[in-house]
Amino acid sequence: QLARERAVRESCDGGLRAEVQQLAEDLRGEARRERQELRAAMEGATAELERRLEELAGGQTLALREEADALRQELQGEREDRQRQGEEARRRFEELAKRAEHADQASRRGLEGCAATAAGL
Repeated sequence: QLARERAVRESCDGGLRAEVQQLAEDLRGEARRERQELRAAMEGATAELERRLEELAGGQTLALREEADALRQELQGEREDRQRQGEEARRRFEELAKRAEHADQASRRGLEGCAATAAGL
């Protein structure tokens, strides 16, 4: 009887061991599948994030380029305005210098005429 009970217990223990081993193997397989799915999901999310970052960086680069172009055009306009103002100031200075010279020559002629008149007296 004891031998039979022992055989039954050992048989049950063997069955339980086999069942536990099968469960452990199933859990390892499930864990492996979960890790693979998680890795695939992480890679997909990482790729999407990188794509969005590149898209954002590209948009910012384009915006910065457009801003730089606008500033370049504005600076060119200011440079042209200053050049025109400089040319206008030079032209006016030359005109004033000519007027001053004409006025000086007219004064000199007037003084020479006065001097000649005074000398003739």
